[in-house]
Amino acid sequence: MKKDNNEQAVIDEITKSLNSLDAHPVHIPDASWFEAFVEDQQKKLRKTFIRDVCVFLFVALFILSGLLFTLFQMPYLFIVIQIASIIFVALYSFIRYRKQVAPE
Repeated sequence: MKKDNNEQAVIDEITKSLNSLDAHPVHIPDASWFEAFVEDQQKKLRKTFIRDVCVFLFVALFILSGLLFTLFQMPYLFIVIQIASIIFVALYSFIRYRKQVAPE
């Protein structure tokens, strides 16, 4: 009997709380507001994308021009840079793979 009274009290409290939530008005914005919000976000993303692509192209051109300069002006340095980059990539990949596969 005590359990039933306790359960009923909980149900009454939940119902009272839900009714108080239902008493507050809910404001739903117009569809035009959502469309304007999406359009603004798309413009921001487009600007960010264009900026990122420009930075990427600038850095890529800088690196490629440096490599071409060393290839034609100092071929030995170019070969050393290529060998060093191959060794670095191999070591980095090996260490990364070993961390993923290592038993815990």
